[in-house]
Amino acid sequence: GPKTEFVFIVNEGGVLTVKNAVIDVPITEEETDEYVGYVKLEGKNVASFTNVKFGALKLKDPSGDFSTGAAIVGRNVIGLALIDTIFSDIVINNVSLAVSAIRVGLEAGSTETQHSTFSISNSVFEQADVKKNNKENKELLDKELKTPGIYAWTELKADGTKGTAAVLSINNTKFTHLRGGAIRIRDIDAKIGASSRFSDNKPRFKNFKTLEWNIQVEGASTLDAEEESFVEEG
Repeated sequence: GPKTEFVFIVNEGGVLTVKNAVIDVPITEEETDEYVGYVKLEGKNVASFTNVKFGALKLKDPSGDFSTGAAIVGRNVIGLALIDTIFSDIVINNVSLAVSAIRVGLEAGSTETQHSTFSISNSVFEQADVKKNNKENKELLDKELKTPGIYAWTELKADGTKGTAAVLSINNTKFTHLRGGAIRIRDIDAKIGASSRFSDNKPRFKNFKTLEWNIQVEGASTLDAEEESFVEEG
């Protein structure tokens, strides 16, 4: 098994630039992999991924809301940019097999004009629409919806107070068949361009088989999105 929980760890203050790459690990015969994710950003980081594919990975399922694994995990991140990047079948090893691509806390801004940024363009977050992913989910609703494809939040400042919210912008990006929902934001200002598409993001709970779970908005977040981004079935 792997000697580390992450493939890359970026130390505090470090800058990471990845272009034209496939990031993958050998899949073992074991049902549970020991990885918690591909990339860990330790703080005060700026990271960008351009034309990158993150390969399938079954992440172990640590307890605790913030410690759950994802392809990219970070706290107090200053800037994160994804361009032409694909996250496919990176799932938490639990009942729902929910895709967990990104879980990042963004640094709070110190003035009204200074804030952290998280941008996604021309990218894909998906899970294969196959029989094993479409099982009825008998778990409790609140337990399972802690693993959206993307979870982003603005951290508190060092003194424990709220600063300026980070900004999330998403353009021309597809979110498809994500069992834990597509996006969850807390204390984030989010703008989703009309060119983005959300479809079939269904947890498939026993009594809520048609429930779509696209964007969960919490705290002092703002969300600007267009109706045409949300594809209706049928």
